[in-house]
Amino acid sequence: MIRRTILLLCLVKAVAGQPLPELRLPSAVTPKYPASARAQRIQGEVKVEFVLNSAGEPVSVTAVSGPPVLKLAAEENVRAWRFEPPKDSRKEWKSSTIFNFKLAGDEQTYESATHTEVFDSYHHVEVIASPLSSKHGYNCPLPDETGPPPLIAPGDFVELSRGACYGPCPTYKVRIAQNGNVSWIGYRAVEASGERHANIGQDAAQDVLRQFHAAKFWELCGGYTEEITDGSSAQIQIQIGGRSKTVSNYANSAPEWVETLEDAVDDAANTHLWKHGDPRTEPLNFIFEDASAPKPGVTPLMKAAAKADVDTIKRLLQSGVDVSATDASGWTALMYAATSCAPEVRQLLLAAGANVNDKSHNRDTALMVAALAGFCVKDLLHAGADVNAQNTAGVTALMILAAQIDADEISEIKDALKAGADVSLQDVKGRTALDYLRLANSSPGHCPIPATWKCGGLEKGKVRQIATLLRTAKRNRRRPGVNPQQQSASASAPTTADKMSTAELRYRVMQYFVPLWFCGSNPRLGALPEDEEEAAVRAFPEIRKDEKTFRTITRHLNLGSVVEFSDEQKLTIYREYKRLEAISLESWKGKYRFNVLVPTEPRIWTRSDGFRTMPDPERNEGFRVEGTVDFDGQVTILKKEEVVLKCPALRCVGSGLETSHEFATKETAQHMVFRPPPGDES
Repeated sequence: MIRRTILLLCLVKAVAGQPLPELRLPSAVTPKYPASARAQRIQGEVKVEFVLNSAGEPVSVTAVSGPPVLKLAAEENVRAWRFEPPKDSRKEWKSSTIFNFKLAGDEQTYESATHTEVFDSYHHVEVIASPLSSKHGYNCPLPDETGPPPLIAPGDFVELSRGACYGPCPTYKVRIAQNGNVSWIGYRAVEASGERHANIGQDAAQDVLRQFHAAKFWELCGGYTEEITDGSSAQIQIQIGGRSKTVSNYANSAPEWVETLEDAVDDAANTHLWKHGDPRTEPLNFIFEDASAPKPGVTPLMKAAAKADVDTIKRLLQSGVDVSATDASGWTALMYAATSCAPEVRQLLLAAGANVNDKSHNRDTALMVAALAGFCVKDLLHAGADVNAQNTAGVTALMILAAQIDADEISEIKDALKAGADVSLQDVKGRTALDYLRLANSSPGHCPIPATWKCGGLEKGKVRQIATLLRTAKRNRRRPGVNPQQQSASASAPTTADKMSTAELRYRVMQYFVPLWFCGSNPRLGALPEDEEEAAVRAFPEIRKDEKTFRTITRHLNLGSVVEFSDEQKLTIYREYKRLEAISLESWKGKYRFNVLVPTEPRIWTRSDGFRTMPDPERNEGFRVEGTVDFDGQVTILKKEEVVLKCPALRCVGSGLETSHEFATKETAQHMVFRPPPGDES
């Protein structure tokens, strides 16, 4: 209920020469604070003059001062007054009163109004109301339904569901049971589609459930909504001590502390891993949402930087927080600050010692984040940002700008070129900024920046204009005796603290060349038997002997805390192990050498969180790529040649496909049928 405190202190004073006897007001209605005034936050005093007849009824009511919308409300209220007239020979009395409309400091939403009335005298009417909100609740409990339940019992659980929106909102459901079991179902825009399972321990699970045991949670309405059309939704379903409750929250319209409870479930279950995968290899575009959702390592300074909350940033810096701290992806507060155009925030962090050229595990920089955002690149360049820094995929800030520049953002490309951006630099697939511009503005589904929401869409004339700008910069660049890519690489040395295991390096190679084609199978494990689950159970002890690989796989699948694995989990690990073993690594000059097959033209399956590449069933041409990967995960291409892929069994690594396809010629290859993974059928 919206609690509106209304104080009626009305004292009618005589305007005529002789004083009026004391008046009594036995009948009056509660004054209303107009909804339009609440919505516009209009408040103030209204003076009302009125005339009473011999029956004590107002026959003439006029508001002589105050905001128009409030004057009408005051007049309407006075007309409903019914006085008990004093014993007097006069037939009319002239009087006046003051209405004081005030808005409370807090915005009380969701409920209908109740009133507290105090009739003291008739000189002054004070109306206090909360500001009107577009949010409201429904299915609210009765007073006898709001008490907290008994103690937590076996079988209790909390389940969080997040729904879709018009953008790339992760859609999933996660449940934490009282015994610590965690179950996940990923539906859309998530790394882990389908079911996943983990265990966080009974103590951690009960810590989460206790947060929902508070009385204020059981006082919540069944749902909250707001009058907007592009909001995400969340729903909490809880069972504690034999009682259950469901609270729906559309567009964060519930009380703010409800979002804290939702985040507590995400945090305890570490859903970030299932939403975005291993944070060490997480695409940079997810930085725009990671500050507002639970993620390992995200600090209050990072959250404040993403929100451009200057006061909080100043307070945190004064308290001595580490301005160079990184989250699980290696992203810093300055990188989070680069998600918005807030020069004051960036200057505060730089003045506190933030390094403008700090690199993440993927060797992404704050300048690359600014390029993704598409604005305010110049102030980072002035601070000394390395404009030619390349991440582990070889991508530069200029490539990002070229791929997703808006028609009115060409100045950002000009700023980068003026700072010395090298147009000739290539990514690991041999593509330059010009290639990024062409790909992004060709047919739909060829965006070279993965999982981005903003790519291409320029008119042909604007594409030609930017292409000319890049070509001119390339011609004018004179760097005799210096290999541009070598110079950039020397300025962008990897910063990964720990040496990666061979399994982690295989994941890194897989990430670069999704999907990979490969022939044959691991002879130790067999070649995709009919009963694959039976084969997985048989092979599991041998897989587990490879401790480093096993540990990497279980961490990647969010199964690291599992002690006893189910047959379903063994099958998942078995498939992942075969994917990794398909990538052969050979020790070579202090690095690992690899040889992989990459399709020539991938087919794109559009997903709300980006694009997934799949082999084209109409073709079996591709590239044989030879390269190296060092212990920090840096991939270098040594040789790339076109090949026609002819194998007795052709499989795809990194695409979610586990089916073999036997063919020997291009003609038989045309009969191959590739299906998207579960959840991508659209």
